[in-house]
Amino acid sequence: MLKNPIVIKKTSGTTTITQLNSTNLTELGSNVDVIYFYADYANTAVVKTAFVLSNGIHVPYRPISISTQNVNAIVPEGDIEEDYVLWEYSIPSAVLANLVTRGSTVTQTAFKASEIVEDTDDLGIYTTASEVDATVNAELKVEYPTAVSGNWANVYQTASNTFVSWLFDGTDFVKQTDILNEQLISTTIPLSIAVNATVSSADEEIDITVTEIVLQELAELWAQVDVLTGVGGAMLTEDYDTEGTATKDVKYARNLGTDGASISYAVQL
Repeated sequence: MLKNPIVIKKTSGTTTITQLNSTNLTELGSNVDVIYFYADYANTAVVKTAFVLSNGIHVPYRPISISTQNVNAIVPEGDIEEDYVLWEYSIPSAVLANLVTRGSTVTQTAFKASEIVEDTDDLGIYTTASEVDATVNAELKVEYPTAVSGNWANVYQTASNTFVSWLFDGTDFVKQTDILNEQLISTTIPLSIAVNATVSSADEEIDITVTEIVLQELAELWAQVDVLTGVGGAMLTEDYDTEGTATKDVKYARNLGTDGASISYAVQL
């Protein structure tokens, strides 16, 4: 699997970020782009990244992790700083495939850092592979059996890469839209990143071709459904859906013969 590292550095004490290398995003779904973010945030900070699509739609902030890579192997020697931490985010192929459209030339990214403020109602951080609310709720009840109404756990869901609070209402843990005890430190200015509109590989071309064929067949099927349901001036459903009051008989329209009426109905269909 291709690794395509993009190294971004935050200027100390500011919200400005700069790309340190000339690597571009590569938009094919099979590619994995890795963004390294080098910043003057404490290693206890919660750092997230977001993207702005070429059509202006925002991809919500997603948490990124402290990198296990050697900083000297990623960040150019002249940009190494004391008290800086290196974060890493491997953009999932599914996210990357929706991040840009084929032929796009640029996208934007930004980062924000926050800290988790201590709170007596905070039960801690829980990690789960489940994306089903009922399952996560059941897991949290087992993990925190003494929880009382007003308590919450901050849950990291690995599959969707989301990190939000789940608030206990006395009966169940209910998923929230953010972290209840998160305090914002700063948000960077967005940075534009060039996008490579790459040439598809042979297997991807096959996938694209098959997809186009399937979509074409679906379009044709929907056109037939539209005719049957009266879309576009064709035979209306109410004309034939009731035995006793139908003004036309669909069985004639489905059976071409010498009868002039059936031919007429078939033309409408």
